[in-house]
Amino acid sequence: MNDFAADLFKRYYKGLCYFAWKLVGDSELAEDLAQDAFIAYLQRKENVSEDENSIRSFLYTAVIVCDRKRCQPV
Repeated sequence: MNDFAADLFKRYYKGLCYFAWKLVGDSELAEDLAQDAFIAYLQRKENVSEDENSIRSFLYTAVIVCDRKRCQPV
């Protein structure tokens, strides 16, 4: 993980976990969703503006999207 990604993780991980926990009510699932959000960002960072607000918005939106994908019937 490069310095930029490590800094993002340190800055947002706890907040994303809390946000995800408020959505799903399960701390382990919340951590998974937060990690999935970071993976989604790293896979798509070329398409996300580099300003702080855009990155934060992407991460929090990704938590919601990742939760919805997990909840879809198979």
